[in-house]
Amino acid sequence: MKIETIHKDAVLLSVKRALKDLPVASDVPRLVSKIKIVKNTGKESSRQPIVSVSTSKTTRYNNQYEPDMSELSIIETESDEVLKQRYQLYRLFHDLAKRIQPDVLDYISIDALSQVDLDSHEAINEYLEQFGEDKPLVRVLKSLHQSIVSNVLNKLRVAVNETDIRLKDVRGQWEILIKQGEPFSTCHRRKEQVFLKKETGMEMQFQMEWEYELFYDTVTFDVTSSALYLLDMTRENNTVVIPEKCEPGSVEETAKIIRDCFLGLESPVVAKIPKLSPREKHARFESISLADSAPSKKRTFSFASSEEEL
Repeated sequence: MKIETIHKDAVLLSVKRALKDLPVASDVPRLVSKIKIVKNTGKESSRQPIVSVSTSKTTRYNNQYEPDMSELSIIETESDEVLKQRYQLYRLFHDLAKRIQPDVLDYISIDALSQVDLDSHEAINEYLEQFGEDKPLVRVLKSLHQSIVSNVLNKLRVAVNETDIRLKDVRGQWEILIKQGEPFSTCHRRKEQVFLKKETGMEMQFQMEWEYELFYDTVTFDVTSSALYLLDMTRENNTVVIPEKCEPGSVEETAKIIRDCFLGLESPVVAKIPKLSPREKHARFESISLADSAPSKKRTFSFASSEEEL
């Protein structure tokens, strides 16, 4: 299965589907504290992913970002969780509209949100629909829900489940970024625990951090491309280094299988990893390319189609 298939599914789970048919009304209020608007600092990031696969040859993971949201002190001091949630939603809608759809700012206020029953998906959808189903604000909000993440995780789980590896989410380790600038994108960043089934039971091997990013045309706000990154694999705060030869059942072999699963999402983009120096050996892997990283004959990975999983 190719990264293009994941991208196609993501588009169908965002801008191409009606708002009422997506879990936006349930997920955006629930996840609002995890959603951040950030801006490009113009500086290059020193952090590079272990694996990067993309539907666009121009996609690069090389920018630093910093928070760029309005300060609302009441969010920090408010003890009423429902009111706090309303202020968080107000800030998200207001700050996002200010950047991509300023003509609707007059309709976004705390008073207006106070009339919306946040327990009613229909009420939330009705509130959002006034901004235009196919307008920038709603189009971006359509990518801020769990189905976008599940689209990727389901396919990775199908791949690793052919082995003795299992994945489990890390509670509280999910961040959603709305990245301003060129390109404009939304990005889901998560951590998963990686377990290996042994005779004594399931044994935790390491945590992996990954991202899935959707890129938008800044005029039409169509989703134009997407990228998947394997950022890190760590065990007890140390990066797992994959040697040329791995002991069967070792942490390193598990890490290699996870890496190969990400590389198995075929892409025209070559994933290059800097060659290790002695000082960097604890943090980086040797250079690899997609062309040289096919799964071994002993282990093959296949990905279920989106129609079977969604």
